[in-house]
Amino acid sequence: MPRIKASGSELIALGGDWRLEGQNISGPLENLAGQGAVAHLCFEPGSLTLEHSAPTLLIYVFEGQLEVSGQELKQGELGCLGPGSEIHLSGDAKSQALILAGVAHREPIAHYGPFVMNTQEEIEQALRDYRNGTLAL
Repeated sequence: MPRIKASGSELIALGGDWRLEGQNISGPLENLAGQGAVAHLCFEPGSLTLEHSAPTLLIYVFEGQLEVSGQELKQGELGCLGPGSEIHLSGDAKSQALILAGVAHREPIAHYGPFVMNTQEEIEQALRDYRNGTLAL
């Protein structure tokens, strides 16, 4: 996977475009829905600046803790940031986070197993289509 290393930390680009400490990188997953981008951050004590232009950016800390633009996120917490251009990340311990960026769908979502639709009725129709062999892919 493409990686950027800065200040001892590492950003692993899984999909989409990222900019960290003035360095650009693109992940191998392309054309994600909603102009999406996905990255794994392996953070070392210190501080970093992540630049982004997405209308929504989510940071899920799954190990350690991070301060994200002045707000502390502990292990198991999710931070939701709106439009901006820079996010300042800092912390005193090794941490890891999943970072997601993109445009919110702004529509209802119903899901069941691998099926994702807008309504429960659409889910039931997809299940019927799957069971009788007429599901169009």
